[in-house]
Amino acid sequence: TGPGKVNDGVSEFCRRVVEVERGQRERITHGNLDAQRDITDVRDMSRALQACENAAFGEAYNLCSNVAYTIEDILSIIIESSTTDVEAVLDPALIRPTDEPIIMGENTKFKSKTGWSPVVPLQVTIVDTLEFFRNAHSR
Repeated sequence: TGPGKVNDGVSEFCRRVVEVERGQRERITHGNLDAQRDITDVRDMSRALQACENAAFGEAYNLCSNVAYTIEDILSIIIESSTTDVEAVLDPALIRPTDEPIIMGENTKFKSKTGWSPVVPLQVTIVDTLEFFRNAHSR
C-alpha cells in the first residue's frame, strides 16, 4: 500500500478519512479489527522488484514486510493522522465469515539473497497516503 495505490484496506480507509475531512462522509465503517495483515509500502515494493536482479532465477520469494499489524492499529494511526475528528463504526455487514486471522509473509530468504529490506515506516506510509488522497480530491 501507499501513495498512488488504491483499492486495498489501508488506501480505502485513508480515502474515506479524507472524505470525512472534506465533509463528504459523516463517519467511516469497518469490519473485523482483530485481523492482522503484513503491510508493505509501495516504495519498498518497487525497490524489492529492482532487487530481484540479485535473486536466483526460478526461485520463489516472499516480498513483504515480515511484520503483521492489526487492522485496529492501522485504523488508529490513520485516524490519529487525520486533520479532523473521525468516528469509526463497526458495520456487521463488513465482517467476513471466513476472514483469515493473520496474513503475514516471511522475507528472510529474499533479504539474504538481495540485501533488500523494507525501510518506510507504517506511519510514513499512512501520512503520505492521506496526502495522496487529499491532493487527488482537490483537483
